[in-house]
Amino acid sequence: KGNTIIEKQQAEYRQLRAKIKTKSIVIRQQEKVVHDLKLTIDKNESEIYHLNQQISSEKETVRQLKVSLETCQKQLEECNNMLESNQNVITYLNKEINSPGLGKAIQNCSGINPIYSS
Repeated sequence: KGNTIIEKQQAEYRQLRAKIKTKSIVIRQQEKVVHDLKLTIDKNESEIYHLNQQISSEKETVRQLKVSLETCQKQLEECNNMLESNQNVITYLNKEINSPGLGKAIQNCSGINPIYSS
């Protein structure tokens, strides 16, 4: 009867040992998965950081381009105003040149026919 009990306990011991071995393998596998996930998380966090840096840089570039565009638009407006003013002066001077009194005076002084504009 004592041998049967010993054999029974030895069988239970072997079963428990097999369970422990299986659990140990599962734990090692889970630890590897956790480690791999941590590496993936670290990689993704690093990528997110770099992408945020790139976004900030691009936002600054856009801001600078907007300022540059605004400056160019102001310069264009000033040039258009100057062009309009110059056209008004040219029109006025052409009218003066083409007027009967001044046109003949210029023609007499220079010997050149006055310029007529439409």
